[in-house]
This record gives sequence, structure tokens and C-alpha cells, in this order.
Amino acid sequence: MPKNSQKDSFSWNYSIPVFSAYIIKGMLVGLAIFFVVFGLIGLTAYLNGGNWSTLTPDIYFGLGFVGLIFVITYLSLFFLFPQGFGYRCTINSSGVSQIASVRVKQVNRLTTLAGAVGRSPGAVGAGLTATSGEDRFLAWSEIKIIKINQAKNYFYFSKGRLGLFPIGVFCHSKDFQTIKTLINKYSPRALAK
Repeated sequence: MPKNSQKDSFSWNYSIPVFSAYIIKGMLVGLAIFFVVFGLIGLTAYLNGGNWSTLTPDIYFGLGFVGLIFVITYLSLFFLFPQGFGYRCTINSSGVSQIASVRVKQVNRLTTLAGAVGRSPGAVGAGLTATSGEDRFLAWSEIKIIKINQAKNYFYFSKGRLGLFPIGVFCHSKDFQTIKTLINKYSPRALAK
């Protein structure tokens, strides 16, 4: 992994595997949101006069369809990103930057283009949303929240408590202390952690 290490700056490349706990957690959160929404719709239908026998076929169909989408999505991610989701992160006196890998950028643009050609507003929106998060930068003066997790070699930066414009990055264990030292040097908020 190419690195650039100086006294006042540090850059590293990292790739998050598709089958990592971090990605699985994100996928399961999305699945949980579906189950909450689906449960509310089912409960509303039941309270408005529906009975279990009339709702059951739709419930099984809906759950099966979501399960199929979940599996297809995960398999697609695996085939599109066999090396994982790559990025390059730099911490210096200006702030923290995260730049997506070329492969991630290509898939984002392909999604937008395929959505436009296929006249799918959802696909275009997904591609544009992903594209907007490819290159991120937060100046030290903007960063209000810093979380450091040494057990996972993870750093989190945000403009506010609600996760405004977050940057979350992993690093290699051998680089953790160097990165933490730079964060402490540039941001007094990190010293309390």
C-alpha cells in the first residue's frame, strides 16, 4: 500500500472488504429499516379491517422479494468490488480528506448512466448520491465530533452530532499511532478521547 509520511501530513490507502463486519452492519441496518416500515404497513392494514389470512400471501411475497433483493445486492457488490471499497485518506494541517478509488468512481458513474438510459430516477439518484460522496474534505475548524476506536483502527470525523458530512476511515494497525498523533496535534477535541 503506497503511503506518504511526513512530519505534518500522513496519507494511506485502505480497502474495506465487501464481507467485512462494517459493510454487513450497514446492510443489516437497511434491512431493519425495511422491517420497521413493512411492520407498520402490515399493522395499519390489520387495524383497518384486514385479517391474517388475507394479509399472509402478501407478507410472504414481500419478505421473499426483499430477501431476494438483499442477496442480489450483496452478490453484485462482491462482483463489482472484488478488492473491496478502496479509498485514500490524508490528514494534514488543513484537515481530513477521503478520496474514493478509481473503481468506486467508475461504478458510481456507470450507475448514473445506466439509470439515465433506463429511465430509472432511483438509479440516477443512487448514482448521483454516491458520486457526491466520492471526494470529501473537512477542515479542522469544521470538525465538531472526533471518535477514535483503537480496537477497530477506526477514526470518525463529523461537523455535528447528527453525522453531518461524516468521514469515517480505517487504517492499518501499524499506522494507527502516527495518525492519532497528527489528529491530536491539529485538533484539541481529540485529546479528550
